[in-house]
Amino acid sequence: MKSLALTLILFIGCIMNIAHAEIVAVGDVKITEISAYDDYQGGIIRIEMTNVNSSCPNGGYLNPNSVGFDRLYSLAIVAATTQKIARFQLYNDKIIAGLCEIDAIRLNFS
Repeated sequence: MKSLALTLILFIGCIMNIAHAEIVAVGDVKITEISAYDDYQGGIIRIEMTNVNSSCPNGGYLNPNSVGFDRLYSLAIVAATTQKIARFQLYNDKIIAGLCEIDAIRLNFS
């Protein structure tokens, strides 16, 4: 009986944790700095931005092990060098050092 109760508590805890995970949007962003280190937090690319989400007070990061990393990194470089206003989608449940993992970057050239 105790193991059933413990299993149920763990299951409910997992469901509640999943319920809080979502992708948050941040608009009107200019990239102020891109930092890359060979060993910092597994080699993530740190992206500092002018506008942030409260879940991600220090900006966002690109995970080199994520699908689409090369495309996101290329678009981040374009956004930074052209100083275009961008929109970001961030995972609010994948946080490292106050940075949320970047899910998408959108640039408008019109």
